[in-house]
Amino acid sequence: MQTIRLALLGDTMLGRGVAETLRELPASALLDPAVVALAAAADLTLANLECCISERGDPFPGRVFHFRAPPQAVEVLALLGVDCVTLANNHALDFGPQALLDTFSFLEEAGIAWVGAGSDLEQARQPVTLQARGMRLAVVALSDHPPEYAAERDRPPEAVGDRPGD
Repeated sequence: MQTIRLALLGDTMLGRGVAETLRELPASALLDPAVVALAAAADLTLANLECCISERGDPFPGRVFHFRAPPQAVEVLALLGVDCVTLANNHALDFGPQALLDTFSFLEEAGIAWVGAGSDLEQARQPVTLQARGMRLAVVALSDHPPEYAAERDRPPEAVGDRPGD
């Protein structure tokens, strides 16, 4: 039977102090070579991107933490060989819909797929299919919080995750 090796990176937060370092040092300076080697050994690598990638937007009101990474953060994901990021989480909209749309652009330029967010409700709910070694893997991403980030038909850019019952 054919098998594939998956690397699941979990919450990948490239904002705050990491973002400051990325503005001064190359992306490779942030990564331990052993971690890069482990990710490189995988056929597919997935990460939960726990921030937006943008220079734009204002902090979402009423939230304590706001995570945003600079555009060069996508280089970290590329160095790790990330094939797909999940965006259905509590930080994708920390700096509003424009920053989320910027995130899509930077990921697309780097050839990294995303799931769990979109420019409209349909895209937010659309699974991503990845391929490796002749096998296909469907990836879905949903979140139940915060409710103000949920995808809705009348709020296109803020389409992150899904509300239970929708």
